[in-house]
Amino acid sequence: MKIDGSGPILSPALLRSVLERLGPTFVKLGQVLSMRADLVGEPLSRELSKLQSDVAPFPYEAVRRIVTEEFGAPPGGALQIV
Repeated sequence: MKIDGSGPILSPALLRSVLERLGPTFVKLGQVLSMRADLVGEPLSRELSKLQSDVAPFPYEAVRRIVTEEFGAPPGGALQIV
């Protein structure tokens, strides 16, 4: 790991792991970046593409709690189409 600008600070695998640990919003960011090899380079793009299908499941109860906190209603009520 180098900070002087001569190389990457994190390996692609470590960055993918960090994004997974940070949660679903960061996994989604990694998924988007995985499609932009022109921006992040081929090695990082390949590693982040694992976030497309190799992500640990996110428990529904955690989703329900987050949606309820953020929208003030459970998913069935908060996400209805008007």
